[in-house]
Formats: sequence, structure tokens, C-alpha cells
Amino acid sequence: MSDVLYIDLLIEGRNFVLNTGSELELCNNRKSIGQDVVHSIIESGLAT
Repeated sequence: MSDVLYIDLLIEGRNFVLNTGSELELCNNRKSIGQDVVHSIIESGLAT
């Protein structure tokens, strides 16, 4: 799967990741979906 279907801002440790130019980093596809799942679980209160 080489097509970019999902694009999101990269978040690590509840903070946005910045590149060397102090711009927000982007992630795509699997990483984007994975971090969305993690944030959904945290926000639902199922994990503490």
C-alpha cells in the first residue's frame, strides 16, 4: 500500500512533533490510524 490515504499530525507523548524548522510533522496511513486508535482508547476512559 503505497498510496497516502490517511494523513494526520504526528503526536508522541501527548505532544505534537516538530521538525527542524519548527513545523508540525505529519504521519500517514498505518501510523495515523494507530495513533487515532490509541487516542480513542485513552479518551474513552478504558485505559488509564
